[in-house]
Amino acid sequence: MPKSVTRLLCMLLVHVSLIHVAVIAQNLDDRYPGNLNPITGPSDTDSLAEAFSIATPDLQAPIALLVELETGAVLYAENADRAYPPASLTKIMTIYTALEIYENLGISMDDPAEFSPSAWWFNAPPQSSLMFLGPDQRVSIGELILGLLVSSGNDAAMAIAETSAGSMEGFILRMNQNAAQMGLTDSYFVGPSGYSAQNRASAYDLARLTQRYIARWPWVIEEFHKVRSFTYPREENLLSDDDRSTINITQYNRNGLLDDYPGATGMKTGFIDESGYNLLASARREGMHLLAVILGIQGSSSAEGSRLREADAAALLDWGFDNFSLVDVPLDALELEVSRGSEEVLTLPAESARLLVAGDGRNLSLTSRHPAGILAPVNRDQVVENLVWSQDGVTLGELNRRAPEDIPASRGLQYLWDSIVLFFRRLFGGYSPLEGGLAG
Repeated sequence: MPKSVTRLLCMLLVHVSLIHVAVIAQNLDDRYPGNLNPITGPSDTDSLAEAFSIATPDLQAPIALLVELETGAVLYAENADRAYPPASLTKIMTIYTALEIYENLGISMDDPAEFSPSAWWFNAPPQSSLMFLGPDQRVSIGELILGLLVSSGNDAAMAIAETSAGSMEGFILRMNQNAAQMGLTDSYFVGPSGYSAQNRASAYDLARLTQRYIARWPWVIEEFHKVRSFTYPREENLLSDDDRSTINITQYNRNGLLDDYPGATGMKTGFIDESGYNLLASARREGMHLLAVILGIQGSSSAEGSRLREADAAALLDWGFDNFSLVDVPLDALELEVSRGSEEVLTLPAESARLLVAGDGRNLSLTSRHPAGILAPVNRDQVVENLVWSQDGVTLGELNRRAPEDIPASRGLQYLWDSIVLFFRRLFGGYSPLEGGLAG
């Protein structure tokens, strides 16, 4: 064999032995768009309102946030990273934690609830909102949750903690574990009711929590959060006739937007002296599901505080629906050459992605980044194309498209032949297939 050929084969074998394959395995787009896109912030530009220089409504609340729940887009933010006493907005973490435990234990909404006298209404702290749990009552898990979310009962919060985790201490530990797992860095909970001013959460954290909560259990909107009133205890809840002083007490959902705002879907009100009047208000229109977080409204009375927080939330929701929209953008099919693989071509199918845009989406542009080819082995979910959408110079979203299936490397003599071909294409043609996945 000529020395020049021997030298070439030696170089080739050394080159093949040094090839390093980096594998990235993750599901379709971990940022935007997708089924659950994390709410980001704060950043240099905290919201689309700032990025597009869109005039915003005048609000009373010192802390406010508006997000679109499906895309995770932040439309408006004011002091949204400030830790603040959430009052009864804490009960969103309470119901999240409880549903997770009930689900793991196989407990249904119709199952009877058992709890200690600590959860009876007359043992609750002064000025507590109550569902009026008491001795000699029969109550289901579902009724406890209605008492928590409609009546905003602090007694219901105590009972739910006991029926799920077995103890108040254990439940609070689970609440804070959930907060840590979700990355809610500005949140800390000392109780399930929100009565204590030592509970802390930022508007961003409350939005992230709510997004995760309704994505995991979407049925809670109709079953609990859109319920206008709840009556408890009723005749069937009483096991004796000893105390009928609290029978048939009907309480109405304190979120007045359920009656007055078109498309309202929930979520929760809160008040303690230290926080003022707080509100999580969500509404769905034309495919968009917006969530407004209003914290720190001050009012001289309950009626005034409730009116002001609802006015702020309605103004923010109106502004969001008026200035933004969701569009479905098509993604073209893409074929990438596969080098040294069992298949010659990797195909990404045509599909679509959902994007939140300013106005009707005019001046929307797309930048695609992908290699001319890719080096086997290819792992399913390996990033092979990166797409970035912008509008009027503002980056709206990013999508990583991923390999739909594994493509193993060729074998034996075919692998050697493919390696020789690849070597010469690199040497003389400047061909450089992607090794591993694209950086996001």
